[in-house]
Amino acid sequence: MKKAIKISFIMPVYRVEEYVKECIESILGCLREDDELLFVIRDFKDKSNEICREYAKRYQGLEVILQDKTGLSNARNCGLKRAKGDYVVFVDSDDYIKASYLEKRRQLLEQMDCEIEVLISDFIGIDDRGRQYFISHQIKESQNIMTREYFAEYSKGLDSYWNVWRYFYQREFLKKENLFFLEGIRNEDVDFTTRVLLKTKKIGYYHEPYYCYRTRRKGALTTEIEKDHIRDLMRVLEINMENCKREDSVISQCLKQKLIREYIWNLPFLYEVPKVQRKEVYDMFRKSQYLLKENKKRGSIAFWIDRLGIRGSGYLLHILKKIRRKMRKV
Repeated sequence: MKKAIKISFIMPVYRVEEYVKECIESILGCLREDDELLFVIRDFKDKSNEICREYAKRYQGLEVILQDKTGLSNARNCGLKRAKGDYVVFVDSDDYIKASYLEKRRQLLEQMDCEIEVLISDFIGIDDRGRQYFISHQIKESQNIMTREYFAEYSKGLDSYWNVWRYFYQREFLKKENLFFLEGIRNEDVDFTTRVLLKTKKIGYYHEPYYCYRTRRKGALTTEIEKDHIRDLMRVLEINMENCKREDSVISQCLKQKLIREYIWNLPFLYEVPKVQRKEVYDMFRKSQYLLKENKKRGSIAFWIDRLGIRGSGYLLHILKKIRRKMRKV
């Protein structure tokens, strides 16, 4: 008889009183008796915290954890250290899940007898009012893809590979490899996910999306970009590029290209940070431009960066980004 899987849902909570009930209710829809939902909160008055405490009183398996420091990375680490499930699922408290679709992942992992260390899923994009406008299709519409080599096909998709809510993580694997979030920086997902993928030997993919990601929410931590975000991103890209260069695998070669793509897709921020910071941000991009040399396939984007330079390329991508947003009506 296959083992029944216990899941630890880890939810950092910070000023999301408009959305947190919807998020909690969606998780309750698939919460089994031995599962746990860990709310990680900050120590100050917040209606979101009050909501979480009320739910924790009413339902078994729900627990409120107080952060020992500040920041999203610290919140997730606090949850990881307390988690007891076979698998860990991270959920942002302004998003929500489709419970029946998540349950299919659990059943798949139970069929595999918990052998998979990391399971990746596609996701659904929703706007601030909860309207669906996008479904990612990086993964082939099959219910059982379990090879490391498939990462080469998966990574061709343009959607981000690094959002931690796209993954089921085997908790013992994270513990064995001492995988925690780097604290004191932004872009922690890029760093954490890259390190996880370089370590895993047993990886799986499942297309049917269960996670509904709310983009460009007013007041979200990622709404406003400043120079510190770019400084942290360049640091993360540089560190993880070096990590990838130490490996010789399908995944490490693909991750190099994904890190380069992150550098390129963030060039529009040259024109989105406050004007007084733009010279400094430009210098950050210029200093890290050597990352592009790891691109063995000099495609059309690299061609235009060579021709237009960093500023010109950033401006072109900035315009294209505005057009894309307008088309998506987000």
